Amino acid sequence: MLKKEWIAYFEEINDRKPNIDEIHSAMESEEITMNFVDKILYNYRNKVPNKKVRKLIRISLILLTIFILFFPILKTNYNKMMYSTYSEKYEAVIEQYQNALSTKSDGEDYKLLIKQPSRQPSYAKIDSNGDSKEELYIAFKDGKNKYDILAVYEVKFGSVKKIEKSSLKISDELLSKANWRTFDVNNLVTMNLKELSEGNYKSVKGLWINGDKKESIAFDNDGLIAINGNDVHKEKSLTVKEFMIYNWDVTLSGRFLFREISDGFLPGTLEYRDGRDSFNGFRFIPKGIEYEGTDSNYDRIYDVMHKIAYYHASHDLEKQTAKTTKLDMSEISKGKYSSLVGKWSPKSDTNKSGIEIDEKGTVYFDWAPSKGIKIVSVDVLPDTILVHLEGDSPNQTGQELLIVPAGVQVDGAKNNDNSKDRISIGIKLDRLNDPQVLYRVEQ
Repeated sequence: MLKKEWIAYFEEINDRKPNIDEIHSAMESEEITMNFVDKILYNYRNKVPNKKVRKLIRISLILLTIFILFFPILKTNYNKMMYSTYSEKYEAVIEQYQNALSTKSDGEDYKLLIKQPSRQPSYAKIDSNGDSKEELYIAFKDGKNKYDILAVYEVKFGSVKKIEKSSLKISDELLSKANWRTFDVNNLVTMNLKELSEGNYKSVKGLWINGDKKESIAFDNDGLIAINGNDVHKEKSLTVKEFMIYNWDVTLSGRFLFREISDGFLPGTLEYRDGRDSFNGFRFIPKGIEYEGTDSNYDRIYDVMHKIAYYHASHDLEKQTAKTTKLDMSEISKGKYSSLVGKWSPKSDTNKSGIEIDEKGTVYFDWAPSKGIKIVSVDVLPDTILVHLEGDSPNQTGQELLIVPAGVQVDGAKNNDNSKDRISIGIKLDRLNDPQVLYRVEQ
């Protein structure tokens, strides 16, 4: 008979409930027809006949069940208690990343961040599964609520481990709500998209030319000033073909109506003088960002309508002298003079008769060392860099310096060591020859 029927029969005869041993004995004598669960319990009692052992196992199972049920709560409370410890360990990783970016480390974890700083390398501590334990996310911020996760770190057994991105599932909502902070990459940025978006064009100042050098645009600190040599602020009676970017009957403000930084570049449209949108789209693309088959080794300004990529005038000179010079033409053209810093003297007299240039672009002449003269503008020419120093009045420039990168030989001035960077005081060709020409004094 069934177990339920046998128990009812036993109670009727004995006026009490059967104990476990009596039920087991009935199963053993086949008085009870066992179902699946009964068979498991029956076999269990046969294999573990000792009551004390069975009791111990039963208590252990109860405790294990309680632990499993309450483990998430215990884990959450533990993680809350360890929050400050975890946070300190993540801060150490963040500092490690920042140091790597500041020193341009060649470590594998940092290569892409260093190559593409305009994609806004960022970090955030996020609790992805609600257990009060955060993971550290390293990502590119490619737009509003758009993140490209590069690495994820988690504290395990007291130390921080890099974990597989695929092993963590995190919602777009959590990513967008996280407290993202950007790394300081100012030392890596050449074309400063943040400054551009705020109306400061200093990082693109100078002449930009297309690949075949038939088209050109020029910028000052306030925006676009010339197209193909023509002043954008004046009306020009030119056809669209001759003057591709704007028609003869309008003028431009020189400013751009910028959108949001996205995927490492800044899109914008030219603004007419009256503030209207020209809808002529441009992309300001820093080096390291791939775009439409253009050379990602250099900064670019891309005219979307006419599919023209403009490179800074220093582009060709940089390519030509990449392996020979210590000068950074692109940086110099944008008012950053660190590659010029130091003493420059004739070969025959390295102790005097020269100049010294500091980080701010102030030039000190040996014959008047107490009075420095600041660099006020820079023109990148096909094979040299022309530097204008401040004059006696605000509207005038004074002395000029001509800088020739190592690897370049200027026609008409061959009596010098072209394996070294050189500076002449003034632009007369004879000043580029020894003994007048100046060389960097190596420390």
